[in-house]
Amino acid sequence: MKTLFLVTIAAITLFTNCKKDPIKGCKTSFATNYNSTAEEDDGSCNYESKVIFWQNQSNASSWSAAGVTALNFYVDGSFIGSCSANTYYGSSPNCSSDGLAHTTKNLGSSKVKSFSYSVKDQNGIQWYSGTISLDGSTCSVQQIN
Repeated sequence: MKTLFLVTIAAITLFTNCKKDPIKGCKTSFATNYNSTAEEDDGSCNYESKVIFWQNQSNASSWSAAGVTALNFYVDGSFIGSCSANTYYGSSPNCSSDGLAHTTKNLGSSKVKSFSYSVKDQNGIQWYSGTISLDGSTCSVQQIN
C-alpha cells in the first residue's frame, strides 16, 4: 500500500512538473524567416527590401542635350542595372515594378539600413549619388532628377 502511494505521488509529480518549452523563432510577419508557429521571438529575424529607381518624362528628355544615352545604376558600389536615358515613367512605379533598375538588399537583422547609390552615364560620369534608407517592411521607390 505504501509502495502504491509513493508510485502515485511520483507519477503525479512527474506529469505536473513537465513543462513544454515554447517554440522559438522569428515572430515578425514581414521578416524573410518568419515562423508562424513561433510562440517566443528568439531575435533571429532577417529582413530584406527592394529599391526601385525611376525618372519622369521631363528628366528623360533632358539627357539628349547632355549627350547621355544610357544610365547605369549602382548600390553600394555594385552595378544593379542600366537603361536607355530616354526611358521614363508617367508616375512613380509601384513595388511590383522593376523601374529603370532595381535590386533587393539583405538588411540582416536590422529592420532599417542605409545604402549608397549612384547613377552614371555610358562614359562612367556620375550624375547622381546619395544615400537611401531601406525598410525591411516595404520597398523603396527612388526618383532620379
